[in-house]
Amino acid sequence: MVKSLGLHKRIYVFALLCMSFVSICAQNNDTILVSHHVPSQLVISGYNEEEWFFKSGEEISAFSCIITSKGDEICSIRILQSNDVKRSFINESDMLNTSLFNETSESHAYFYITYSQQIKALEEILIRLSTRNTFSEHLTFIMMLEDAGEQTLAINSSYKKNLSQINEDSEAELKHVIKESQLFHDVSNVFNIARLQVVGIETEKIYGIPKDEFLKTNIIRSTCKVPNRIISTTIYFKIRNLQTRIVRDSKGIDGD
Repeated sequence: MVKSLGLHKRIYVFALLCMSFVSICAQNNDTILVSHHVPSQLVISGYNEEEWFFKSGEEISAFSCIITSKGDEICSIRILQSNDVKRSFINESDMLNTSLFNETSESHAYFYITYSQQIKALEEILIRLSTRNTFSEHLTFIMMLEDAGEQTLAINSSYKKNLSQINEDSEAELKHVIKESQLFHDVSNVFNIARLQVVGIETEKIYGIPKDEFLKTNIIRSTCKVPNRIISTTIYFKIRNLQTRIVRDSKGIDGD
């Protein structure tokens, strides 16, 4: 009976996510979420990668979600907002032929999605993956702070520093601001759906990007003030698989 209720709840959540997904596709009736395998030449030996993105006719989204797995177990998830060629579009001949690589990268028009649509897309991807894959006990979710649209601006506003003030304590301060942000809350909620828990973050070196570069790949409300220079970094969300922990603890109890 409990298992049945859990299944109904899962179906209900999936239905809600599908409704949310409709809002992403509203701009074009034929917009769909697709996935392609990344050529093995571009992946670390022993691992597999799958790239998810939106497609609308001949256009594809700047948004990509890269899933890295070992066997059927997912160990890393990364989202990007970039007009670079999709990793799954590159094959061995593209890597050996520069002109062909350039033709491949320029043969698709890119469109952008908002930060909230990125979060909804991540929800849908996680739900789909959970039906056919397992998640490792500890995995990593990676994103660039500059790709979070209005949440990037909110974190910049809370941080209240410019690049001239960056010092050895700055990274710890920025991590604290991120942990208190709506971005951290949203990411935590998304992974909770798949029984995955955000337990902390790490960041790389802080850098700055100009306003124009930020606006090229982010959809921002006109009411949001965008500074001339934006602080960014790579964020590594450390994720724990709660289901794996439950199973392990249960085995420990059985052995007592």
